[in-house]
Formats: sequence, C-alpha cells, structure tokens
Amino acid sequence: MGKGNYAGMPPLKDENCNYVTPMLYPYRPFRLNLSTCLNLVILILLRIIIIIIIIIIIIIIIIIIIIARFSRRPGLRSSDTTAYVKPRCRTKFGERGFCYAGPAAWNSLPHYLHQITDTGLFKRRLSLIVVLALLDAS
Repeated sequence: MGKGNYAGMPPLKDENCNYVTPMLYPYRPFRLNLSTCLNLVILILLRIIIIIIIIIIIIIIIIIIIIARFSRRPGLRSSDTTAYVKPRCRTKFGERGFCYAGPAAWNSLPHYLHQITDTGLFKRRLSLIVVLALLDAS
C-alpha cells in the first residue's frame, strides 16, 4: 500500500529506501482572507436562495392542486337524480337568466318526463302537459 501515488504526489522513500506514506507535503495551513470568506458566503447564500425558490415553487404547485380539486364549480346535474342543480342567485334579475330559469323549469316538470329518452315522445308529452295546465288555468 505504500507504493503508488498519494494525492497525485510521487511515492516517497525514507533513508533505508523503504516506501513511506507521505503526509500532506509541503504542509501549508489554510489561510482565510477577506475575498475567500466573501466567496464562501456568496456561494452559501446562493444555495440557500435556490433552495428557498424550489420550496416556494413546490408550495405554489400544492396550492394550485388544492384549489383545482376543491373549488370546482359543481356540475349542473345531480349524480343520483335527473334534477339539475340551480346556481345561487342573489337578485330577481339573476333568476330570470337562462342559467337559473332553465334548470328551474326542468326541475318543475313531472318526474316521468325526466326518464324519456325519445325526443318526439318527450315533445308530445310536454305539449299535453302544457295544454292540460292551460285548461286548468281557465
């Protein structure tokens, strides 16, 4: 193990021509001067800033995922019935809009009309209901 280079230095021999493990030769103490200290501080600060930026990006991504998952506008249809979900309206003016009046009109129809899939049959039954409602009103 004594043979070979140690830290890029040629092998050393003692006075008996035996290979010896060299020490750090020539020995130079590490000197800190102002420019070395400033360079080290700048490198450390840059690494800290990069870590903070990565953490902020991860937090932003997590917030976007949470907002996208939990604040979606609910669908117009209920999952267990054929009724439409009406949006909340604060004024009577908003209730006259199609986004509110359409689901309200659909929900006010008899439930057997909700199950009809044939368009022609649906129109005939709907017109029958309208005629009967007009006869009851007069």
